[in-house]
Amino acid sequence: MGIGIAVLEALNSKKGFILASTHYNEIKRFAEEHPDFINGSMAFDLATLKPIYRLEVGKSGESNALLIALRIGMPEALIERAHQIAYNEKMDYKEKLIQGIDEHQKPTVHETQMAHDTPMNPIEEPKSMFKPKPKPKFALGDSVYIHTMKRNGIVCELENSKGDIGVLVMNKKIKVNHKRLSLYLEAEELYPDDYDYDILFKSKEQRKQKKQIIKGKKDVIKME
Repeated sequence: MGIGIAVLEALNSKKGFILASTHYNEIKRFAEEHPDFINGSMAFDLATLKPIYRLEVGKSGESNALLIALRIGMPEALIERAHQIAYNEKMDYKEKLIQGIDEHQKPTVHETQMAHDTPMNPIEEPKSMFKPKPKPKFALGDSVYIHTMKRNGIVCELENSKGDIGVLVMNKKIKVNHKRLSLYLEAEELYPDDYDYDILFKSKEQRKQKKQIIKGKKDVIKME
């Protein structure tokens, strides 16, 4: 567990893009608290013991191995002992299985609240040891002034790990470090809320290909 977190921290310090898989709860908690990481899990139907093949971003998954073992006939006493060894606590797995299946059929907390029209007590989130993620300095569609060129441009790609931002200027896309840019006009002042930025940033041929993909007539977009 310690090595896993240390490696993740080291790779992150080098601005690496990481996809990691783990069963360690400590690493899942690390990802929940660290501003540069986010958990994800594949949905699983306890009623049928089958994967749903749906990625749930922001939610860490649980190992259902013991529940599956119970459903396929392994003695309950062995499973509860296995849980005690693994998690240092006792667990009634037959009851947990029933609860797990019931949870798929219960309304969500929000639905229950709406049905009864009763206020909920706010749940206090645990404090993170990490600083919150900084808000991006520039947004897609912002008009910016490029100091080195003494020209205005439009942000077409958000800031990368090196601090470079994609800017459309004189009908060309270039990379400019954020330190060489100043905000001229925010995107919300220039375009309506539902504005399609593809009109600005994509060629006519690319927009045509995108429409074909949406209609199921094409599966590859040519890059510039």
